[in-house]
Amino acid sequence: MNTKYTIIVPAYNVEKYIEECLISIAKQTYTQYECLIIDDGSTDKTGEIAQNFCKYHDNFLYFKKENGGLSDARNFGMNLAKGEYIVFIDSDDLISKQFFESLELCLFNYPDSELILVNFLKFRDGIKYPDKLKKRIDIQAITSKQLIRSPSFTWMRIAKKSLYAQITFPKGYIYEDVVVSTLLSYRANNIVEIKDKLYFYRKRDNSITTSSPENQFKLFDSIELLKNRCIELNVPKIYYDTAFVNMANSIVISLLRIKSNKIFFEKLKYSWSKYSTIGLFSGIICYSSLRFKILFILIKLGWFGVPFYYVLKLITKVLKKL
Repeated sequence: MNTKYTIIVPAYNVEKYIEECLISIAKQTYTQYECLIIDDGSTDKTGEIAQNFCKYHDNFLYFKKENGGLSDARNFGMNLAKGEYIVFIDSDDLISKQFFESLELCLFNYPDSELILVNFLKFRDGIKYPDKLKKRIDIQAITSKQLIRSPSFTWMRIAKKSLYAQITFPKGYIYEDVVVSTLLSYRANNIVEIKDKLYFYRKRDNSITTSSPENQFKLFDSIELLKNRCIELNVPKIYYDTAFVNMANSIVISLLRIKSNKIFFEKLKYSWSKYSTIGLFSGIICYSSLRFKILFILIKLGWFGVPFYYVLKLITKVLKKL
């Protein structure tokens, strides 16, 4: 029997979460998948828990490698994948009981789909997430322009393995998803969105995206890498511009989390210098949503200094309500 889906679960020191993640996968009504658990050199009981789980589930396979980071673990899993479609699930996250049932319904209605976008629900560590079964799943065809407006999380995109040709996750970068997701957005032709929230994204206080706000400005390294990859793969510049403008949201959030006024203005000046490489007109005509374009313009006008800081706070509160 051919494997339709390969699920890749990178895992590193997640003994508290890994079993719950794997259970949410195993309780699916659809079973034509393989689940590859990639232990990225864990030093806690992650490997022991995962190996024990695999003993009772034939389509769950455990692999251990030296620690190389999230991107390296994902690439490792990709090299082993036998499925037609690749599904990424982070080891502290969960999926709905209807996840694969919904994918199958989507492919029944849109059999030529190369990429399926699924929506997600955020939940805090320790808080129960809702997982209500629905009789009707909301599905619609979308364009690549609509796809690239979506958050860049890799796990939102169930893509054919063939789309990943010449595309790998960059090692040693944060926001590595923005590189891969942007390239997939351009490459995919037949795209479908499942509007229902089938993926449950756990927000942890010690996660990469909630760590030191100063560290978050390394995302500009990922953006620079994306620029080079777009040139290599002949991706139109508007996709790069869109990804860059989309990152304005993360920049603003990181700026507002900085407590030191001195560091705030240092990072603001640095961000402004980076965004000055994109013309105002290019940012306005890109595929980003209105919200991200407004934030992009605000950063472009960052040289207003102190007044900008307070305007930024006010605008961000308003935009959260849109």
